[in-house]
Amino acid sequence: MQGFDTGYKDILGKPLLVGSEVSWIDSEGYPCESKIVVKNGCKIGIDSWEGFKFVCDFDSRFKVIDEDSK
Repeated sequence: MQGFDTGYKDILGKPLLVGSEVSWIDSEGYPCESKIVVKNGCKIGIDSWEGFKFVCDFDSRFKVIDEDSK
């Protein structure tokens, strides 16, 4: 499943693929990194200390940091 195109792109226009590393600033202002995963067979997003966030709910803070993860 790694490399599966989610159909979404980050603010820089890079595709958000399952397996891609993304970075963002959390609600308390701390930098975070995580890998886009498929959870429970159907939910596509990231797991973080703030909980699961769907790729479709990403905002402009989320950026791909490893576009070659296939």
